[in-house]
Amino acid sequence: MKWIILVYLIINPLFFIPGVVQRDAQQICFQLSSVLVFACGMFFRNKEIKLDKLNISIGALLISFILAWLISLNGWIIALNLLLGIMVYLTIIKTLNKNDIEFIFKGIGWICALCLGYMILQYFGYDIRGTINVGKHTRIDTNSIFFHKGAMGMYFAQSLPLITSFSWVGALLLLPLRLSECSSALFGGIVGLQFFLWFRKRIMFWVLLIPLLAGGIFYTLNQEAYYGVKIRIPLWKLVLTDISRRPLGRGLDSFANPPKVGQWRYYSKIKSGDSFRVIKGKDKKWYPEDKLNRDDVNHLTYADHPHNEYLWLGYEVGIQGLIIFGFIVYFLWKRFMRSDKNRFAVVSMASILTIGIICLTQFVFHLARLGHMFPVILGIFYVATDN
Repeated sequence: MKWIILVYLIINPLFFIPGVVQRDAQQICFQLSSVLVFACGMFFRNKEIKLDKLNISIGALLISFILAWLISLNGWIIALNLLLGIMVYLTIIKTLNKNDIEFIFKGIGWICALCLGYMILQYFGYDIRGTINVGKHTRIDTNSIFFHKGAMGMYFAQSLPLITSFSWVGALLLLPLRLSECSSALFGGIVGLQFFLWFRKRIMFWVLLIPLLAGGIFYTLNQEAYYGVKIRIPLWKLVLTDISRRPLGRGLDSFANPPKVGQWRYYSKIKSGDSFRVIKGKDKKWYPEDKLNRDDVNHLTYADHPHNEYLWLGYEVGIQGLIIFGFIVYFLWKRFMRSDKNRFAVVSMASILTIGIICLTQFVFHLARLGHMFPVILGIFYVATDN
């Protein structure tokens, strides 16, 4: 079964179809590969799934997503993706043994090595996938196979603790994290690494604490000076206002596609769902959306996601979703503290913590090239703490 899981981990970030939006293509790849993992798991020896509080809470979260879908009758794919992720998670805890975990982690290490090699080729001007997609005369970005530097940083950040568990080479991923221009990925990677060191190499934790945190904070304050303060914080304030107006949620996919007003986004001056849809062009004047030309659109700052998974959950699913999520976090931590804190338990918890930090400013679960890893990591955590 470990080989099937490894294939799943390889094809999801690598998959692409020329001429097709990669976000959509990789979502389809995730859906198909998740079904195949679940189906293949039926042919292996299956352990009994315990109906403990953690698994019951995960099931309750799925029910809350289904209810949120019923509110708007839109965004069923979001609920489907959660279901498929849970299916992969259940397959992991039913079929995987502790002896298989290091094999999976080393496989992730080789995937990261491939991604770094590809990024080096991009630095020297070679990118076969980018050439196919955008044309040979377009400047090549060093974003590896992820088509976006932020996505590259998030992938390396959640992988960093896993690789460091068997080789200190994993710490070298801090360099591409710095180049990814994603401060939450860099900070999350640092926190995940330090969490691992606290439980496994306490001396190294204290040695690296000041330089890593100082470097991370300095980079974050500089990198987020515009994006964080000028965009995200005003965005979050108004999203919180909208959540307070509809605390039980507005329905799945309602942030990007409210069913009553059509395509609606939070633009540089954020509008609530009840506001008339006007947006600001590059000349700082406001226009109705349907009168904008392509040049105007290219100069707009907008978001079809609040860039915070927790706010997204409260906005679309409602406070009941946040409460259930809080129980999941509590039972995860409780399970970890009751375990023997072996190497695999610590490192998988460190990766989960890293992803949790990234979710504060990004939408890691909405990108299949990143989100496909979480059910595997969560399943490995469950297996490693089953003692």
